[in-house]
Amino acid sequence: MAREWVVRPGTDELAAACDVVAPGDTIRLLAGRHTRRAVLRHSGTPREPIRIVGDPGAVIDGLQVGHPDLLPSLPNGNLVYPRRQDWAFLNLDGAAWCTVEGLRVINCWPCFLYAQEVNGIVIRRCAIEGGTYPLFFRDPAHSSRLSRDIVVEECGWRQDMSADHFNWSKADWRELHGGRDGATVFKTLRHFNGAFVGSCDIGGGMRLRNNDISDSYNGFRLGLSAEVRAMGDAAIRRRNRDVEISGNSFTRVRDNPVEPESHAYHWIVRHHTMLDCHTWFSMDGVAGGYWYIYGNRGWFRTRQGGPKSNMGKVLKFSMGSEPVPDTPIYFFNNSWFLRCPLAVGDPTPDEYNIRNLTFLNNAIQYCRPRAPPTTGSPPPLCESGVRYMANIRWTADLGTIDHTLSDHPDFPAVLRREGHEAHGATATRPIFTYADAGDLALSVDSEARGSATVISLRLPDGSDISVRPADRGAWQGVALIAVPELESASRPLV
Repeated sequence: MAREWVVRPGTDELAAACDVVAPGDTIRLLAGRHTRRAVLRHSGTPREPIRIVGDPGAVIDGLQVGHPDLLPSLPNGNLVYPRRQDWAFLNLDGAAWCTVEGLRVINCWPCFLYAQEVNGIVIRRCAIEGGTYPLFFRDPAHSSRLSRDIVVEECGWRQDMSADHFNWSKADWRELHGGRDGATVFKTLRHFNGAFVGSCDIGGGMRLRNNDISDSYNGFRLGLSAEVRAMGDAAIRRRNRDVEISGNSFTRVRDNPVEPESHAYHWIVRHHTMLDCHTWFSMDGVAGGYWYIYGNRGWFRTRQGGPKSNMGKVLKFSMGSEPVPDTPIYFFNNSWFLRCPLAVGDPTPDEYNIRNLTFLNNAIQYCRPRAPPTTGSPPPLCESGVRYMANIRWTADLGTIDHTLSDHPDFPAVLRREGHEAHGATATRPIFTYADAGDLALSVDSEARGSATVISLRLPDGSDISVRPADRGAWQGVALIAVPELESASRPLV
């Protein structure tokens, strides 16, 4: 018979319950401040998961303060991924079929929850403040039991709690990122260089959906260690695969809402809203492929602060000789209102190097400068002369960029010179209803209506499906574009 274990604030009852809990049991944290750490090694079952839940008023307090030396640093000044000892409250060690739900979390640096060799884990409806990586999943490089089937949904995370949104509006990006710029080492804010959900060397099967992320450095960062990368293709391809990231809201993300690292295989990234984000989709140095990125909407209200890296871009691809995908990647039917480039790399030899890209049916409207800048004034929100795409290595195997609708002054000429956008269309009137307000529904007379092309998608099993949207952009009438054949795997675990 399932039991309930009650945890009072200020006691070791959580650790004691984790030592004896059984399938179907619930551990309930009473109202008050909980500060004692615990490790869970027991497992539930798919039908009878172990549940850790918080009563109204229950607060998890890790009693930690963020600081630049919270984690060890690499020779270049960047911080390492969290390790087994880097957690503030809860460690899931080999546990399976466990749900953590309804907790309010504060002062948990670098991690609130750290997990290794787990499966069937659900984190739901938690409200988290601060932390470098509130939720971090990491498997040993030579593990035979890779973590899979992880759901994080309906949670909220705000990393920078300052009233003036300092990390977005004023901070130097280099201090947040950490590292060197010439002879100067930047590090004062590098403990923010993490993500809401991070992972290293896990199998995958992650579903990250309907979360609200704000005032953070990154949203989701899922990667591989140098040790696994050195083990070769067989080890690499077992990891960081089958990931669905959907329906999340990102606001004031100073670097990347979505950031795979090193290798990513079979990712679905759809139906997000992105307001005031820096570089929306970061894919530099990432091999793998079968990425499907669609139905996303992004716009802006303010601009980044600091002396450098205050323009941003939508797409960040591999640079120079970095790894690139060896299987297809798809960006289709997204809607973006921009003040920044779509994609601009660095000059030769580090220009963007793209392979196997299909970019179709996207709707991209640009803001227009409202007044010329004056000497000594801050940069305007909308600048003139912003490039559309530049410093791209235009190779034969880059892929296809076509059927975009945009009002950028360089569009489509800059692409047609390179053999792309044969069917790209210049918007002669507003594409969206109220772009300034973030309403990216198509305007009544938008040229995006009824002008989309059919898209052929190759699936990882080698089969092909056709997607037949009516309109360019994310919205199809009153609903976002849907691809049931891709989304059928996005079912709840428990």
